[in-house]
Amino acid sequence: MPFVRFTQSGRISTPRVSLSRIGMLTFNHASRIKYKLQDYNHVVLYYDDERRRIGIELTNNTGADGATRLRVRSTGADVSAKSFMSFFAIQLNATTSYPLCRDEETGYLVFDLEEGRERGTSTKAKAQV
Repeated sequence: MPFVRFTQSGRISTPRVSLSRIGMLTFNHASRIKYKLQDYNHVVLYYDDERRRIGIELTNNTGADGATRLRVRSTGADVSAKSFMSFFAIQLNATTSYPLCRDEETGYLVFDLEEGRERGTSTKAKAQV
């Protein structure tokens, strides 16, 4: 078998999402690739208060209740979640990164607010709700 060149130097290969304290939800490059974010233009956000998880429904339905524009870039994607965080009183001390996965039951992309790490540190973050 011939050698295969690795060309993703400097990029994290694990799907992750970051949530800033001012409400920007940012998907990394691996998330954009794995979940084909370039195929969608909007998201609908959900919050599970009991399990402290955020769900993200990918959609192209611009008229869906709660639909927010998804901005896809070559390095990832982002969406404004400021009003979502305000509505559910989610407060962060710093931008926090979370592992991202697909929920088999709902099909949503999900992350757990208890599993975050503050950017630039190894400190486990605790979102206040």
